[in-house]
Amino acid sequence: MSCYQDLLHTLLRLVPVAAIACDGYIAVDGRVYARTAGDTLRPSEAFIDRDPPDTAGLLPLPGAAVWVFHRPGDTASVTPYQLWVNRDTTGPSGRFHTASTTASARFTALLRVRRIGYQGVDAPFVHDTFNHRAVVILTRERRPIR
Repeated sequence: MSCYQDLLHTLLRLVPVAAIACDGYIAVDGRVYARTAGDTLRPSEAFIDRDPPDTAGLLPLPGAAVWVFHRPGDTASVTPYQLWVNRDTTGPSGRFHTASTTASARFTALLRVRRIGYQGVDAPFVHDTFNHRAVVILTRERRPIR
């Protein structure tokens, strides 16, 4: 009987490992900056897994909402619960972090960043590694001339 119990315990330990092995993982760590108030000619932009321009004159932007959509088609959904989306809000230093399990295959994901008073940005990127890094630069919305 002991042999069967050992086998059962071994199998019970392998089930979670097998389940995890079938899933992938996606993490995006980044920082959101704001352009200076007078710089409204350049659009908002995101740099994912590539070097951004010099950020020396930019200010960290707290309170920006950040989403990572595992399927870009989900961005149009109005359902309150979406399985393949992660969300965070930038802290005082403009930093954010999202992470979760996902499909195990290579796919196109989408980073979306929004903050009131700023132009938002949607940036598709190829998910082909576990960890991604992002730098997002938001531009203030232009005010209409009166």
